[in-house]
Amino acid sequence: MEPNISNENYLIIDEITYRFREPERGDVIVFRYPNDHSVFFIKRIIGLPGDRVVINRNTALVFDGEKEIKISGPVNGLVDTVLGENKYFVVGDNRYNSFDSRNWGPISRSDIVGIARLRVFPINEFGIIKNGL
Repeated sequence: MEPNISNENYLIIDEITYRFREPERGDVIVFRYPNDHSVFFIKRIIGLPGDRVVINRNTALVFDGEKEIKISGPVNGLVDTVLGENKYFVVGDNRYNSFDSRNWGPISRSDIVGIARLRVFPINEFGIIKNGL
């Protein structure tokens, strides 16, 4: 999630919010890696259930049925997928070099642990984690 979140950061993860609402596009989430549930990742949601995600070299687009949403930042890879029920497409903020849904596919709702809310360490980087695209 460089440059916004580093490996050395300590974060507060909210595990309660998603009991009352579904994850939203732009949320920074912690989830279990689909291929090894003992490993956790932190990524940003760009695709929601029912969306079509298209990544073609340097462009990432999400079609939500009503509009086309361009995802900012340079990306790489070739993806064209429609997300099924309870499936989410996640990418890292370093979109050109991130290991994410472009590599292993969409994640399941059941793998999501919570939403990242607050960076507490290092103290000079203390602050709220910004959600949104």
